[in-house]
Amino acid sequence: MSPRKEQNLIYSQIKECMNRIYTLEENDFVNEMHYFDVDKILTEEFYKIFKLMDLNYINLNGAKL
Repeated sequence: MSPRKEQNLIYSQIKECMNRIYTLEENDFVNEMHYFDVDKILTEEFYKIFKLMDLNYINLNGAKL
């Protein structure tokens, strides 16, 4: 896969994570959820974002893991 296509894929996945976070914020059912559950979901999404940013850096700079 070309670096540009990989970069576009990474960006789209980051947008998906951000959309999940925004959806949580906008929905009323979050008020009914336990704070631990919401915290876990947010932590997982932010972790995915940071891993994707790391992959993007590796992709752009040819760095090794």
